[in-house]
Amino acid sequence: MAQEPFVRIAAPKGEQRHQRLKRKERETDVWMRQVGAIGKPKPGSTWVHVGDRGADMFPFFLACQANQTHFLVRAAQNRRTEADEEEITSSLDRARAFPSQQSRPLEVPARHGHKARSTQVQLAFGHMTLLPPRNEPQASNDPLTVWVIRVWEELAPEGEKPLEWILLTSVPTTTLEQARERVDWYRQRWLVEIVQSQMTKTKLFRTWGSGDHIADLHFLVGDYHTVN
Repeated sequence: MAQEPFVRIAAPKGEQRHQRLKRKERETDVWMRQVGAIGKPKPGSTWVHVGDRGADMFPFFLACQANQTHFLVRAAQNRRTEADEEEITSSLDRARAFPSQQSRPLEVPARHGHKARSTQVQLAFGHMTLLPPRNEPQASNDPLTVWVIRVWEELAPEGEKPLEWILLTSVPTTTLEQARERVDWYRQRWLVEIVQSQMTKTKLFRTWGSGDHIADLHFLVGDYHTVN
């Protein structure tokens, strides 16, 4: 386990995207540092780094590969994909074209002024080959094959934005059971964020624990949850 607290620093006024990409140090480097800090799994073990849309970066994917680990992230970039030898398409557009393969219930927790609710979502999955970004100095030139799982809500309550997750993973996903498992892995992010943020706000780390946030989180949640 590893964690790295940091303070977000505003970008210099007027900085362009191409200038930001050339920085020696970027805020998003924290993802790659954490992969390196956690290290490689023991033989026979499978470790999966689960991230939000901020982790949708080729350097993060490559860092996971270099450390013999896997990734599961929510897609943020509509990347170029290789449909065949000649056709280039876009990743989010292709994922949204997957036909529904199952309808299943989902519990959506309360967040940011929105009440918890029960809903019905559609599930689809497939695989695609992502082409590396052309203007990312830290990315390789090699395409990357990933499995893509899309979860979406066709009918949302009034005042709610329909839920949609498009997940990218390096873990082979070839069955509905595996696709459902990947979705459940991503849902664990809510548990980590909610518990840890509330513990921080109420100073439980200092009251109950040793000051090691990850260890104290494990102590409060219990061994029966998969929290990484």
